Amino acid sequence: MSHQVKDSFETWVAEHRETFDVFEPSDDLLHRIEATLPPLVATKVVPFWTTFRLVAAAVALLCIGTFAGVQWSKSSLSNPSLSSISPELAKAETYYAQRVSASLTYLSEVAPNQTDVPTDIKALETDYEALREALKTAPRNTHATIIKRMIANYQLRLGMLERVLQYHQDTTYPSSPQKEREHEPI
Repeated sequence: MSHQVKDSFETWVAEHRETFDVFEPSDDLLHRIEATLPPLVATKVVPFWTTFRLVAAAVALLCIGTFAGVQWSKSSLSNPSLSSISPELAKAETYYAQRVSASLTYLSEVAPNQTDVPTDIKALETDYEALREALKTAPRNTHATIIKRMIANYQLRLGMLERVLQYHQDTTYPSSPQKEREHEPI
């Protein structure tokens, strides 16, 4: 629309404004418009607070579930069982722990005054526990190295106990005449 036509239309509307305000649409016109409209369907109005409560409950359940899942995941990741990390190590640990325990028990019977060895064994046990904790948090590609060190630790403890027990057995119960001669005073 050009500027001149727009101005003339606005002028005409301004001059005839009063005639617009006087006339009301006829009832016949309103009935014809109403007949063309689709019929009204009654809809149930759900209050906003009801919908809000349902959404809030769903969000609360989702948050609780997420929190519980994260906590469970953290606990299972931060404290994995040894058998889940390495079943072979779990078997080796059981084997070596029994052997070391039996050897320590036997050593306390054979040489009750022997205090150096249990102290050394305790130091190696502390090292073993440090390796065990490192295994729980270490990347998978380092597990094999740590497991080898853990087994070597057990082997070192067991070897130390076996040498001490062998020494005490040799000095207590010589088994050959040559060994008896080694222990005779000159």
